[in-house]
Amino acid sequence: MLSNVGRDLLDLCGFSKTFPVIAVASHDTASAVASIPNLDAHSAFISSGTWSLMGVELDAPVATQRARQLRFTNEGGCGNSTLLLRNLTGLWLLQECLRQWENAGHAYTWDDLIAAAAAAQPFRSLIYPDAHDFLAPRGHAAGHPLLLPIHRPARAAVRRRLRALLLREPQPLLLVHA
Repeated sequence: MLSNVGRDLLDLCGFSKTFPVIAVASHDTASAVASIPNLDAHSAFISSGTWSLMGVELDAPVATQRARQLRFTNEGGCGNSTLLLRNLTGLWLLQECLRQWENAGHAYTWDDLIAAAAAAQPFRSLIYPDAHDFLAPRGHAAGHPLLLPIHRPARAAVRRRLRALLLREPQPLLLVHA
């Protein structure tokens, strides 16, 4: 906490009560990582949303050829730490499919997708979510032959996407430390 908001700003904004001004880490990921309880040198984190970030918090940047080959970046963390991160495909695959299905007249909720994935037969197929084909412009990922829904609701398609994200997540971290 830096201080409380000053009276002149409170008056300008029409607020009657003061509140604290809190300095956060350098960006949203660094702030999120700083909030993880018991994060230590043997821990990794995954921040998953439209895109996923996977990484570790370190005392210094990693600028090796291996880290560059594996597409890792170094970003500032809280308290002068370094976040060794890799950007990964996240829920964008499902978000894009939801958009395409809705355009085709099939509106699903996230609850529908989770229920459909739970009802699908496990391990019938597998996709690699970071494949170059899925990084194409809007519409291409949902219409990709490997992602087309076979049944309505799109059980197998949803389960395939979620499983691919879960199975893929730790692989790059294991490789960079090899």
